[in-house]
Amino acid sequence: RKPCQQGQSFLHLPETALALTFEELMGIMLCPADEAIARSAADGLLALVATADRPRRLAVAGLRGALPAILMTGAAAGSGSGSAMAMPKTLQRASRSAALDFACSLLREHPELLQQRAAPGSSDSDDEMGEDAVEDWAMDVEREVEGTGQSVVMKRPAAQRVGRRGPAKRRKQGDSAGDPHQHAEEEQDEEAEKPIDDPALGLLQRLCVLVPDRAEWRLAAAESVILLLSQAAMVEQLQAPPPVLPLAARFTAFLTRLLRCDRAAGRGLAVELLCALLASPGTLQAPASLAAMLAERCADTVPTVRGRALAGLGATFQHLAGSLPELLPDLLAADGGATLGARQLFRAGALDEKPLVRRAALTFFDCVVPLLRSLLNLSAEAAFSYLDPDLLGPLAADESMAVRRATVNSFAILLRTCPTRSACRLWGRHVLPLVLDDEASVAERASEEVDLAVLKPIERAADCVAGQVSCQLPAVIDALDAESSECLKTGVLGFLAKKNG
Repeated sequence: RKPCQQGQSFLHLPETALALTFEELMGIMLCPADEAIARSAADGLLALVATADRPRRLAVAGLRGALPAILMTGAAAGSGSGSAMAMPKTLQRASRSAALDFACSLLREHPELLQQRAAPGSSDSDDEMGEDAVEDWAMDVEREVEGTGQSVVMKRPAAQRVGRRGPAKRRKQGDSAGDPHQHAEEEQDEEAEKPIDDPALGLLQRLCVLVPDRAEWRLAAAESVILLLSQAAMVEQLQAPPPVLPLAARFTAFLTRLLRCDRAAGRGLAVELLCALLASPGTLQAPASLAAMLAERCADTVPTVRGRALAGLGATFQHLAGSLPELLPDLLAADGGATLGARQLFRAGALDEKPLVRRAALTFFDCVVPLLRSLLNLSAEAAFSYLDPDLLGPLAADESMAVRRATVNSFAILLRTCPTRSACRLWGRHVLPLVLDDEASVAERASEEVDLAVLKPIERAADCVAGQVSCQLPAVIDALDAESSECLKTGVLGFLAKKNG
């Protein structure tokens, strides 16, 4: 039950017995009976790695084997089906928790996993090895991960690189009178093409590539990436000298490529990951440039990616307001003069053909408007006209019920943030008619807003001195026209009837 207490006995295990013990403990952690057993198996795996002759190799196998548990995909990572899909969710979470702690412990106890090094077959002395040698090496790597519960798709770039390097080397040897600049470029290309052994980055990349395209799994993958990056950052801070290229910077380069990949699911996951990472202060560098990359996805060809990017960008602004408020004046430039162009982003989302994106545009509006007064110190009139609020009118009559209901909340935030006469007029013209909406949820939300904006202030005004009542009445009443007044009367009567039962 507690194999970590038997760590000294692992020193005397034959290599075959060590591999079998490792495989059995990994299987227990992937499919445990309860969380305590999963954590005991993880402790045993850590003891095995600590007492191994080649701890890095066994630690890498441990990271690969723990991947299905971290992804909650069972024995076939990324397949969307497997033993974990049939496991109770409590056991899935228990296995994932133990596997994440196991991976973090490996990074903490074996910081060499965070360091890049040349992969097998990439040194200059290996340039002359043939195709068969590369095939044998790839098969050895496949055999190493057998029994770990993960399906691995082997990419054999080494075989292709050997084929490309051979003619280039022969040209350099046989054509001594060739162009020296061409030779320099060829040497740079060969250096860039050398495979790199980077276990920590490989784990993060597989988490992004193999995660099933479902909301719960994507959220779990994003949380796992943040946790592993945070653990890696703490380990790297203790290293002397510090790494030239931290894991976070290497992962950011991968995330940048993932944002522009052909698969819509990959771009959507990259957007969610980027939003989560920007919400974690200190995890990534250059948040302004990353926010600009996120804004590019607001014009993606796939509606789901556009919607995630737009809503995530608004949430990113709110997080940056608490951690890096000095960045927001440039990021919130209304016309894109600095970085993003908040007005253009909202306008494009509000006029989008898909309801999902229009709903995301309203979320973006709700996140940005409060920041205009608190951080940019704009006046009420300037903040009111900052994001072209006239676009809210058509959204209040949108065909989508979710968009209409979200518009009520956007008008409420606009009225409380910018209590101008223009805002009151817009509120009365578009919110009050929604109390008569055919959809009960929309009408109920509009009635709640009428109560907050009209009835509650009137109740407070009733307790004032007789000569001061007019000063305490809500400003929206003065901005109502005849049609809005009739809708207000109907809404108030309906709300009072519902409140009194």
